[in-house]
Amino acid sequence: MNPNATGILLAISLIGFLYSAFRRFRLLQVGGRTRSNSGRKIGATFSHLWRRVVLHDRLFRYSWPGVAHQVIFFGFLFLLPRTFELVARGFSCHQTLWHLADLGVVEGAYLCLRGLCEVAVLAGVGIFVFLRVVRPQRRMTLNLEGLAVLAAIAAVILTDLLYDAVGIALATSLGSGCNGAYCESAGTIAAPFENVRYTYLVNVAPTAVLARWFAQTSVGSLVVLGNIGFWAHLTLVLALLNVLPYSKHFHIVTAIANVALANRAGMGIPRLIARDTDSLLALVERATFLDDDLRAPIGVARISHFSWKDLLDLYSCTECGRCSEHCPAAQSGKPLDPKQLLVKLRNHLRQQQPIASELRYERQAVEDWLTPPDPAMPETIAPISRANSVAPVATVREGDLVPEIITPAALWACTTCRACEQECPVEIGHVGKILEMRRNLVLIRGAHFPPELQRMFDGLETNANPWNLPQADRGKWAGGLNLKLLADFPSVPLLLWVGCAASYEPQAQRIARATARLLTLAGVDFAILGDEERCTGDPARRAGNEYLFLQAAERNIATFEHYRQLGGLQRIVTVCPHCYNSLANEYSALGARYEVSHHSQLLLELVESGRLHPRKANLGATVFHDACYLGRYNGVFDAPRRLLASCGEVAVEVPCETKDRGGCCGAGGAHLWLEEHGQQRVSTARAEALLRTGASQIATGCPHCMTMLSPAVTAAGNGSVKTRDIAELLLEACS
Repeated sequence: MNPNATGILLAISLIGFLYSAFRRFRLLQVGGRTRSNSGRKIGATFSHLWRRVVLHDRLFRYSWPGVAHQVIFFGFLFLLPRTFELVARGFSCHQTLWHLADLGVVEGAYLCLRGLCEVAVLAGVGIFVFLRVVRPQRRMTLNLEGLAVLAAIAAVILTDLLYDAVGIALATSLGSGCNGAYCESAGTIAAPFENVRYTYLVNVAPTAVLARWFAQTSVGSLVVLGNIGFWAHLTLVLALLNVLPYSKHFHIVTAIANVALANRAGMGIPRLIARDTDSLLALVERATFLDDDLRAPIGVARISHFSWKDLLDLYSCTECGRCSEHCPAAQSGKPLDPKQLLVKLRNHLRQQQPIASELRYERQAVEDWLTPPDPAMPETIAPISRANSVAPVATVREGDLVPEIITPAALWACTTCRACEQECPVEIGHVGKILEMRRNLVLIRGAHFPPELQRMFDGLETNANPWNLPQADRGKWAGGLNLKLLADFPSVPLLLWVGCAASYEPQAQRIARATARLLTLAGVDFAILGDEERCTGDPARRAGNEYLFLQAAERNIATFEHYRQLGGLQRIVTVCPHCYNSLANEYSALGARYEVSHHSQLLLELVESGRLHPRKANLGATVFHDACYLGRYNGVFDAPRRLLASCGEVAVEVPCETKDRGGCCGAGGAHLWLEEHGQQRVSTARAEALLRTGASQIATGCPHCMTMLSPAVTAAGNGSVKTRDIAELLLEACS
């Protein structure tokens, strides 16, 4: 071995990697502040990292790719000490992991296990090549980079096997003496293997088996092969290290941090940019006053408007395509491809490398200009009079992400179902990025958003519902049920929150009526708000209109607090998962925390406590459709199924598309009010999957899902299969 050559190679490689990695991480400074991760328990974080990073629980949703990745991952962990050993051996030929003690037997065992591990890694590489070339997966993009890295991994393993095999062969042949020009070089290569005790375990090791192939090879040829194995292995390892910052494989470096820092409780929930409408209007005014390049405070228009954690997401993308394969928009022919969206943003970010410092300077200048002078009150807004001061002058112009990098059609195709985030093995937040870009288009630029949304916005602003129907008609669904109004009985502990869909749509009204009748049958003391109820603001927020969301939230919170002061409203139950998500998760960011339940949860409590007595058994099979905002957003999967079981329903599931992998109905992300374009409607694709189970009826727990699936089932040519809410089925069983 050559210490000088080793030192030069190592120094050049490490300096090159550190420089490249520094350039990549320096780009994170382009981004702004991220959500605080304070309060996260260390134990829970390590437990989560263990499941995601070590056990690869999400990767095993695809069996063979999961096995291959796990084998390669653990293989490289096991072989990592070997890399350090070979680097040390480049300086001194006698260096081994066990040189401090006479551990020949241990070293022999490690030699055997290492060989088996290397064979396993080669098998893993073979699986990936098979899945990319022989039987290519739709979610994967076949490119030279991926194949080159697989080839390099295989070469790293093969050169190490070659070096070990030659070393064993030379150690065996030199044992009987050596005379010739190559003896000194041969002794250098054979030196680490001289103390290995050749037990049966070592003799059956892959390297020992390979060494026997070289039994008749000359010493000179073995020396050449040994040097090729050593230097090629070392060079390939260091070359791969330097390739990482320029490829998707940089996730090897960033994935652990990305998973650890992921805002798991807030995935899919837009960040709060202001606590009230007045504060938001002040921010909008200032953002509009600034130069075009500095419209960062409201949503995202440019790459530097993302937070540094958003940019870390881009580096962590493995391009595995799981997000795209489960995206309902992508699978129904819409222009949205979640993987390509991230790749486009990452490529655009890398193009900003020469101006990173300037972008960071400008971003910080804008944040300082818009940040209140009192650091103890970060949520307060500085006096509007500051807008009259001089804004920082931009020195670098960035291009708009929409439409220059991301097309508006792709941005508005997202149903915010979070299937992409649920499948992502490194927990990238796709939906949050999309919603931030929508915000900027709607609130600041007033461009590149579907015109149908304006009608929905007008309805929310005028009549507090997205259909713009009269507010006075909101309580008409309850006609003949003799329900209490909270205005007349302010101390009633339970509020039945109906939501816009179940208040106005005739089909969805059946859900509200069934739920109310069940609560009455169980003797529950509850009330409704009637025409005091207003939309939670969910469709406006998903459509990027944060102002209308805050306006709705302020009104509803004021109503809630009024009745809480009168001793009522201790708990809220709602039939709509979108309302449930807003009231339980998004209003809490505004300081309004309530005990909120989905109607399936409360009805299950009543059944299990004996207050409701289902008696009728349905002989047909029922398939339950998991609403995205009930399941993936809030983890409510079991309550509806247990409720169906209590009714005697025979439950069936959609293979590979159930619970957290359930298909989307297509209504989320304000799509209930948008025209759908593409090869197939999202609702049709989901209806066909549900019908393939052979179920005689479809059960839902969301009025939006019922609205989308009922006509889709009929359009699929199976009008005999009815779509019904779980409350309707339970009421029938209790009648």
